[in-house]
Amino acid sequence: MKNLKKGMYAIAFCFVMVAGFLMPRTILHVQDLRLEVQVDSYGLNNAPLRQSSHLLERMKAIQEEMVELTQTEQPRLNHTSIYPVMMEGIDAVGLYKVAEDMIVEWNAKPKQMISKDGTLSFIVWDCSISMEKGDIWLTIDDATGKLLKINEFIYDDWYIDRESYAVVMTDSLTNYYACDRVEQITDNGYVDVDSVTGAVVTTDGMDGSDTAEYDSYMIRVKYCLTDGEFQTEINCQLEKNYDTTYLIMNGLY
Repeated sequence: MKNLKKGMYAIAFCFVMVAGFLMPRTILHVQDLRLEVQVDSYGLNNAPLRQSSHLLERMKAIQEEMVELTQTEQPRLNHTSIYPVMMEGIDAVGLYKVAEDMIVEWNAKPKQMISKDGTLSFIVWDCSISMEKGDIWLTIDDATGKLLKINEFIYDDWYIDRESYAVVMTDSLTNYYACDRVEQITDNGYVDVDSVTGAVVTTDGMDGSDTAEYDSYMIRVKYCLTDGEFQTEINCQLEKNYDTTYLIMNGLY
């Protein structure tokens, strides 16, 4: 009987020792898992994020350096609905009209962006279109389906003069964004390259018809968009370089 009790005590002692050895590891593992969950969810749950309340606010924010969040909210648009939204934006604001049979390939990817100061977040779609005579890159606002910016590289001998460009862009921005006011606030004239001498000429008061004398020229116009209490300035640029034309809306010069 004494031997049986001694055996039971020995077994119990071994159990306590094993449990005591494993318990800290188990506790640490649970703590590690808890910390991993906290780290993964911090970006969305703990940061002082504020959802943008107006398109113009997002157009202004996209001009600055932003960071892509690894965890995203569910976008409103999808890969089926983004295509007609993309084509509508190009037709409304892009100066080079694109027909569907001109498109060789297109891509669209949603991503949630956060401002550099960590206070503003919204979802955008990065889109691209490849054509035989050009490429287009667009950033589309998921909430409204409107363009935040567009870059068009057209490999074609396509031409538009200064006066027509300013008028077309003013009308396009007004009709597409339906703001209270679209105002042209600056016009930086031309940066021209003489096709004969290669000399660079900068002129601020040239007549729009003079651009026909140059193989390369640039037009830069800044607009102020106002809608209620919201206001933002956007840069628009047209650059002609022989048989290639670059069109930018709300991009960097």
